[in-house]
Amino acid sequence: MSISASDVVPFTQARSNLSELADQVKAGAEKIITKNGESYVALIDAGRLDYYHRLERERIHLLLIDDLTDALEDLDAEGEDLPLGGDDDLGKIGGRVKISLADMDLPSWDHELQTDLAIIEALLASMHKVIPADDAKLQHLKAHLLNKIEQPINPGNKKVLIFTAFADTADYLYANLAPELLANFSIHSAKVTGKGAPKSTLKKTYDFQELLTLFSPRSKDKAIVLPKELAEIDLLIGTDCISEGQNLQDCDYVVNYDIHWNPVRIIQRFGRVDRIGSPNSSIQLVNYWPDISLDEYMHSPDLTQTQIAKLRELFPSCVKEAVGDGGPAAALTRPL
Repeated sequence: MSISASDVVPFTQARSNLSELADQVKAGAEKIITKNGESYVALIDAGRLDYYHRLERERIHLLLIDDLTDALEDLDAEGEDLPLGGDDDLGKIGGRVKISLADMDLPSWDHELQTDLAIIEALLASMHKVIPADDAKLQHLKAHLLNKIEQPINPGNKKVLIFTAFADTADYLYANLAPELLANFSIHSAKVTGKGAPKSTLKKTYDFQELLTLFSPRSKDKAIVLPKELAEIDLLIGTDCISEGQNLQDCDYVVNYDIHWNPVRIIQRFGRVDRIGSPNSSIQLVNYWPDISLDEYMHSPDLTQTQIAKLRELFPSCVKEAVGDGGPAAALTRPL
């Protein structure tokens, strides 16, 4: 779906027609709300927001080109020079580096922007074709979670901690896991990232530390801190904002949905549950490796997998592998 000029809505108009805009989005439309000419909020999913921001900027530039071209033609017809006035930024465009529009080849710039728009719109059209059901890695993760729920490695413990390096990925996982787990298993989920407010499937809103307390009630003294809340969080999705300084040892299952380039970060993530005072007899770490073609494209060294191989040699009964369509996942189970 391509974005037309009617889909870019000024903030003042959006405030008076928000319900109508929301209904249009639910019906399949996509809108971008602007304030003072800048992107303010987009009624689309976060995964495509950056593309639409760029798309809007491109359209604003096209409007500037049209306006300036008309102004230059009028000035040329009147035999006058381009008035720049006393403002250093007047007649210029750009961020840190300002470029005078009077010095630019406007027709070529117009052509390049139109070409960029065509490419972006084609990318968006392709992205619309991909749905979560086609995401093999996500489906593989779901299978892991269902297996953990049905066959916990410690009796009665359904808790899972999922790490990802990116807040957008955390949003995507939460949107595609939390509703299903709540509806089918009455399992509450939460999401904490360094971007935006924490979120959970609980009816009441809780802050960052409170959600961690509900995820690991024993280690964080929930009975004292939140005695009135009877529910617990069993699935916690987060970024590395919780990879240090948190005691989450009520959980016995950690998933690295993506592998950080620094192996120390992986150790820190696992350290949230691999702690003294854990009530679990064993804990498990699951790592999702990049697709082999992506790994080759990035020319990244296979150091982390080499370390797993060494662990497998030292502890053959503790390390096992599971391979899915979304790429191999290595699991390390450690007795406590």
